[in-house]
Amino acid sequence: MRPFVLWLIWQNECTRQRYHIGNLLHDGDKYVFYYERVYSCFL
Repeated sequence: MRPFVLWLIWQNECTRQRYHIGNLLHDGDKYVFYYERVYSCFL
């Protein structure tokens, strides 16, 4: 079975830009959270 990933996103209130901060991974009975080393900015 393929793992599920939930992204943690932060949005700058002034610029409205969104940043991918980290991921919550669910695989079977395990949950793992990890931060991104480089934050991805996307519109």
